[in-house]
Amino acid sequence: MTQKLFGANLKVPNFIRKNGLWIIDITFIFITWSDHVWGIVESPRGSGTLLLLILGGVMVTALLFERRTWCRYLCFLGSLSGNYSRAGMLELRADKDTCKTCKTRDCYKGNDKAPRLSYV
Repeated sequence: MTQKLFGANLKVPNFIRKNGLWIIDITFIFITWSDHVWGIVESPRGSGTLLLLILGGVMVTALLFERRTWCRYLCFLGSLSGNYSRAGMLELRADKDTCKTCKTRDCYKGNDKAPRLSYV
């Protein structure tokens, strides 16, 4: 919403495109180190500060750059989960043609033969 209302929609700088992975790694190492030194995760004030810093980064990149810059190039959570998913032995993919013609959506809603997927 911030980007739609106030965004400058500038192109992502080449520095961020080329070095995004290094920025992510350094940020992750810094957060891990600061947690060991100052106990950020165990402190409500530290956790709140970390959350506000991340939210501030999201807002600044949304105000300045084109769509999803934070998610694509700077988000350490998405990057780490993406790295783990690349090493996975199994991947689930939908068949687009089957999904287009599906009337029941049993794969999503579940039925007596297949339970609904739950994310807990």
